[in-house]
Amino acid sequence: MEPLSDTLDMKTDEPQSMRFHDQWQEIPDTQKFDNGFKAQWEMFIRHVLDDTPYEYDLAEGAKGVQLAEAAGLLRDPDMAVTRMGAVLAVHGIGT
Repeated sequence: MEPLSDTLDMKTDEPQSMRFHDQWQEIPDTQKFDNGFKAQWEMFIRHVLDDTPYEYDLAEGAKGVQLAEAAGLLRDPDMAVTRMGAVLAVHGIGT
């Protein structure tokens, strides 16, 4: 395998003349994206209630919880439970 320096012409010792920020373009919000963590939990709860196979195992679920904790999303577990209850109710789960 060739070294990365042979693959890319990287001139790190020269000042960059290109103004990258000036090249940015606004992207219109044409699609609303759901919170992926919430969506995965909704799929999990649906799997539990329907007693169907689930594509993710316990280790993947634990990673999701670790990610939420690292992001500071679970600072108030009681609030998380309340919010999840509301989300589930909107989708007809647990009612």
